[in-house]
Amino acid sequence: MQLIASLVEDSGISFLGVDYRLCPNDCFPAALDDIEDAYRWLLAQGYRAEAIGTTGISAGATLVTQLLHRCKRKGLPMPAVALVMAGVMDFSCGRESVAFNANDDLVSLQRLEAISSHYLPEDGSYDSRDLDCLQQDYRSYPRTLFQVGDREVLLSDAIACFSILKTAGHDVALPVVPGMIHCGQLFSREFTPGQRATAEAALFLREGFVACNPYSVRGMGERKKQKTGH
Repeated sequence: MQLIASLVEDSGISFLGVDYRLCPNDCFPAALDDIEDAYRWLLAQGYRAEAIGTTGISAGATLVTQLLHRCKRKGLPMPAVALVMAGVMDFSCGRESVAFNANDDLVSLQRLEAISSHYLPEDGSYDSRDLDCLQQDYRSYPRTLFQVGDREVLLSDAIACFSILKTAGHDVALPVVPGMIHCGQLFSREFTPGQRATAEAALFLREGFVACNPYSVRGMGERKKQKTGH
């Protein structure tokens, strides 16, 4: 909750936190289904897609990219912006930084492998397109910030995602935060790299909504039936 509070305070944007189902009690795609339901609920309440952003850290960041693929696959309007703070994108856990940052990060290869084994159902009863969502072609993609620390085991995941989308011509950015470990944003009150990352994230959200809604000062709080900027 501290991260949400910091982003609200620094960006001036309203947030909806989703208490999605967790593994091992509920495997993939249960959490993604919950996120999709929450997004559909916002749309049903009258919030325009261009006034909605998606934000997540760690497992939540993975869900952000999976939701964007769901939007593409099911014909839902894409949200305006996406903030992806170091999620798992390669469930084989085979990218380079898993090895070269192993001694610097809080997260180990063994931990990633354990999470993956609990996250995915043993019977394979899921749509692999939702899991490997960045291997799909996107006609459109939200303005996205991939945020990661240079000491994270998931650094290479973020670089790969950024590279794929940037090569495809989408508006994405990847600031690598010096000295930051996985989920460093959660310790921003005492951890300087986390403070820097949180400030950058809030600035991205604020500027992203202004770019998509140039006359709006309400960001996610703007409804269809309200006048823009009021």
